This record gives sequence, C-alpha cells and structure tokens, in this order.
Amino acid sequence: MTDRMMTLVAFLQAQNCSNLPGSWRHPSTMLDFLTPEYYQRIARILEAGKIQLAFFDDRLALPDLYTGNHLEAINAGVRAVKMDPSTLLMAMGMATSQLGLGTTYSTTYYEPYHVARVFATMDLMLKGRVGWNIVTC
Repeated sequence: MTDRMMTLVAFLQAQNCSNLPGSWRHPSTMLDFLTPEYYQRIARILEAGKIQLAFFDDRLALPDLYTGNHLEAINAGVRAVKMDPSTLLMAMGMATSQLGLGTTYSTTYYEPYHVARVFATMDLMLKGRVGWNIVTC
C-alpha cells in the first residue's frame, strides 16, 4: 500500500464577510479584518494546522447576482469592501515560513507585465511560496 497525502487548502475572502453567513454575530468574531494582524493571525493558525495553502479568490466587481443591480450588495454591506489579495498575501507570508499563498489575479483588468512583476516580487520576498490562479473567460 502506498502512502497517500491529502493537500489542504484554506479558501479565504479578502473582505468583510466569510463563507459562513451571519458569522459576524458570534461573540468570538474578530472584527479587525482591516488590519495586517488579522490576516497574520489567520496565516499562523493555518500553518500550525498543517494547511498547505491559503488561497484568496478575487473579483473586481460588486455582486449583482440576485437582483441584477449592485445596489443591494452595497445596502447590505456584502462584499462591498474587497481588498487587494496580493498585499494581504505579503503580510501573511511575513508571519509564516511554510504556508503556501495563492490568489486569483486578472490580466483582463491588469496589464500582463504588472501581474508578472507583482508575482515575481512576491515569489522572491516569500521564497517561492506564492501561486497565481489564472482565470480565463
């Protein structure tokens, strides 16, 4: 029988909501999501838990999925604050030494040279722990 390993990836949101609706109401919720310490804390917990990769999805628009109008998202405060995940990955990477870090980054909205430079810099500064999720339309 061969040894098999599972790769564990944490799917994260660079915003004011999580994958758990209503989790902001829990008394232990940490509301400091606009600070580097928040993401560094998450990174250290993931690394201690032997998670191999912290991954941020990214989208460069407000959701209009339910009503065809982004005003509902703004009124409800849903995904209205979306930070740049590459900057968050740098903060997280500086607080860890083993955790892989990845994000989606679009060449539709950013010039390919810019994307290459951002990821090359992160790769150098974080010693090869960065991955790019390429999405095409």
